[in-house]
Amino acid sequence: MSLRLRLGLASAALVLVAVGVMSAILIAQSAAAFDREFEAELLVARRAVSERLERDAKVLRDRLVALGRDERLGEALRELTGDGGEARHDDALGPAKLGTAVLDAVLASSGLDTLWVFEVSGDGHGAAVPVPIGVAHTRGDAALPTGVARLARPTRAPYEVAQEEIRRSGRLVSVPVLEAAAEIAGGRIVLVGGRVMGRDVAKDLKAGATLPIDVALLDATGKIVTASFEGAAAVEPGGGPGGSVRTADVTLAGPGVPGVAAPLTIRVFASVAPLVSRRAGLIEATLIAGGVATALAFVFAMIFAQRLSRPLRALSAAARRIAAGERDVHLERRRDEVGDVNQAFEAMTTALAASESRLRQAERIAAWQDLARELAHEIKNPLTPIQMAVETLQRTWERRPERFGEIFKESTDTVLEEVERLKRIVAEFSSFARLPASERRRASLNDVVRRAAALFQETCDAPIRVELDPGADAAWIDPDRLAQLAQNLLKNAIEATRSAGRPPAITLRTSAGPDFLALEVEDNGVGIRSEDQSRVFTPYFSKSEGGTGLGLAVVSRVATEHGGDVEVQSEVGVGTRFVVRIARRGGEVSGERPTRPSR
Repeated sequence: MSLRLRLGLASAALVLVAVGVMSAILIAQSAAAFDREFEAELLVARRAVSERLERDAKVLRDRLVALGRDERLGEALRELTGDGGEARHDDALGPAKLGTAVLDAVLASSGLDTLWVFEVSGDGHGAAVPVPIGVAHTRGDAALPTGVARLARPTRAPYEVAQEEIRRSGRLVSVPVLEAAAEIAGGRIVLVGGRVMGRDVAKDLKAGATLPIDVALLDATGKIVTASFEGAAAVEPGGGPGGSVRTADVTLAGPGVPGVAAPLTIRVFASVAPLVSRRAGLIEATLIAGGVATALAFVFAMIFAQRLSRPLRALSAAARRIAAGERDVHLERRRDEVGDVNQAFEAMTTALAASESRLRQAERIAAWQDLARELAHEIKNPLTPIQMAVETLQRTWERRPERFGEIFKESTDTVLEEVERLKRIVAEFSSFARLPASERRRASLNDVVRRAAALFQETCDAPIRVELDPGADAAWIDPDRLAQLAQNLLKNAIEATRSAGRPPAITLRTSAGPDFLALEVEDNGVGIRSEDQSRVFTPYFSKSEGGTGLGLAVVSRVATEHGGDVEVQSEVGVGTRFVVRIARRGGEVSGERPTRPSR
């Protein structure tokens, strides 16, 4: 994967992570904002219920005060209490009661739903005790609700919520009633009246909310008082109208006598649909923004990476040119870190060229020193017999002149033989030193191998096996120099098999790859010792009798001129394989190796 693509993908991934984190934060903040709004709605509902109940209680007290001025009620109270101001009592029947017909008529004209009348009398200890003397909305023997009893006392609350039975359509129905009290007749009579709490209370609370909510009011027993929706099941915690909702209860302290609990619970149902919609909108906006941001980040990163990698590609190309042997390489002048690298690279290239020049000079000197040493050794070998032959002639002439003729013939033959040997050494050295430059042209390596095999077939004691790869037919080579290479390798193989003392087996094999050609020469000769395998291509190194040690040196030189190399694989007593690899189109051979069959 290229640097540009990696940088682009890394930038896109970074943007995606940033967008994802931002989205998570926004979604969490949205949920927290919804929670705050929901809590605020609970506070609003608490205040709204309290204000609504107090406002409705004041209206009830005003109506009760106005009812105290009703002549029908006043006449009925005077008849019941008499001039003494207290109701007549019957020990068997209890206190006297107001007439139901009168109270029903008064209730019908008052706008109230319930009405209780109490007479306040002493208990003999100085405390005021309210006694019910009339009720208009229910049967006469109905139980006195606790909230109504508290309102009749002097220490009363502004209002109470009581569950009462009232007549509707000819039958008694239990309903929640908001009750209030007022004193008339100088405080001797207490009127307690109320209005049934309908759905309008809950609907008013719902209408004043900023969130889409529903409201239910529950009494101390958990029973529904009123709700802004239909159905009692909806008031259960966790349920609610509209399906997925959040619920919370707000309990208002009872307004009764201190220490006496009379709670009224507000259950608020808030739909989570706004939160879900808001979250979905955030996710959708995040996906769109993330996609756009990721695409832009990838494009900008690719553009930036293109600008960043351009000098790197130029540096890489320069390095390849240097690896190919070129030394006059110049890079772009820049005023940044890349420019510093370019300058350092050019300085390194200059130093490398100078170092290589010195190294080549040293190598040439060392090579000529080695050649001179080897040549001196090779020349010294025939000089010794020549010297000995001349000394023998001198001694024979001085000591035994009669045998001089006999010794002269033998000694001169020796001298002539060694002189011929010297001439051969000088000729081969001269030929090696004057090897012409390679001249490549389009030719077939297979043809070169065929001609070499045919040339040496007559001198070999067994047929030479030839295995040719059709891919080696067309190549850019110097066929004359490769013919010399193949002949030298065949000559070594034939000599090695003759020394092995077994039937010879020699194979010539060609193979080809995308960038290389290979020539293999394999024999079953005596083999080469492992310590000698690294020296076989050194000039004048030879283990064969009469060899000059230049044949394999020529092989190595020709392979090098063709941009290749030579590899030797050998095992003593088994045989040897030489593998020559050359470039197909000039240049150098890549690291790819030809496939070689096992022995």
